[in-house]
Amino acid sequence: MFFIGCAINIIGRCLTLINSLTNTINIGKNIKHYRKLEGLTQKEFGAKIHKSEISIRKYESGKGNIPMSTFFDIARSFNINIVDLLRNEEGRILGIEKDIYEDLRKFATNVSTSNYLEQYIKTLGYEIDGDESEGYLVINAPGGTYEITEKDIEEFTTTTKAFVLFKLQEILKNSRKIDK
Repeated sequence: MFFIGCAINIIGRCLTLINSLTNTINIGKNIKHYRKLEGLTQKEFGAKIHKSEISIRKYESGKGNIPMSTFFDIARSFNINIVDLLRNEEGRILGIEKDIYEDLRKFATNVSTSNYLEQYIKTLGYEIDGDESEGYLVINAPGGTYEITEKDIEEFTTTTKAFVLFKLQEILKNSRKIDK
């Protein structure tokens, strides 16, 4: 449960950070650099991550706001960490405070947004298969195999987050506060 709370906090901080940085031309240059290393056109790369050629052009020019999930898709498609997309020409991370960078690095190295839930569900004896782009997923449960929609997963994620936040507040309410 602690990890879920940390992941939710980190995702929120990263989303805010990344949205503030997406207008930086260096991120677009990095996307273009990795795309060209792969030998892909903007159209081919867009198809690979389920985005239009126009979206890729906007991302590369620094004019498009890149959603967090797309950052993960881009990094995954290049087999790199999302932190690599945030580096400038000197190799420094673009305007990131050290603590946020460390949280982002740890989170991006260990778990991506889309596979965290899948990994957690595995610990409960269930397994998710399928491709989200097809609009449905398959859950292999101890009692059988079931088809679920992406909407089901979104609802599950939302209710899980709400429960974790509720439980954390309950724990904090009954805990001794310390001043640092």
